[in-house]
Amino acid sequence: MTSVLQKGKSKWNHSGVKVERSRGMEIQWERTLHLIHVGSEVQSVAVSPNGDQVVSGSNDNTVRIWNVQTGQQIGDPLHGHTDWVTSVAFSPDGQQVVSGSYDETVRIWNVQTGQQIRDPLHGHTSRVISVAFSPDCQQVVSGSWDHTVRIWNVQTGQQIGDPLYGHTSRKASQAQVTLFEPQVTGDAQTIWTAWGSQDLSIFLGQHG
Repeated sequence: MTSVLQKGKSKWNHSGVKVERSRGMEIQWERTLHLIHVGSEVQSVAVSPNGDQVVSGSNDNTVRIWNVQTGQQIGDPLHGHTDWVTSVAFSPDGQQVVSGSYDETVRIWNVQTGQQIRDPLHGHTSRVISVAFSPDCQQVVSGSWDHTVRIWNVQTGQQIGDPLYGHTSRKASQAQVTLFEPQVTGDAQTIWTAWGSQDLSIFLGQHG
């Protein structure tokens, strides 16, 4: 008999995943590659651009990288955060991982060595809950419970410009952030940043 793990409205087994939603709606995956037991509550996952790796952040304060084909962890856990890791993302070239945490820091990691690149990025005054890389891998953007979005220079670790404000509700703590493709006009390059939250709003910011 196939073993089944059930939590809420989701049913997991070794052959697939079936998610039952309200109003009779169902979503089903025909095949599950692996069921990975991390050992702690997973807060965030992301897949590498080439599809070979998965990175996870969890409430044991670690970042872990996994082999998609084998389901095995690659190397040791990445230690550094002192509180839950709430958001992780690969760089577009797959060489780096960025993580955000309840410890109010953003950290960038070398995927090959597992080492943290430079010091943590400090500036947020509350939990960091969303992070992303720019398409050129040169910048990182982060969103926090402090109601700000901040953009960072990957090479220097310095914050670029002032924090981006706009959300005023406590629900801005749930901001999700991303960077649009740079728009190049003549010699000028402009980066558009979008961030949204549970206060039902989306902001678009521009910097160059």
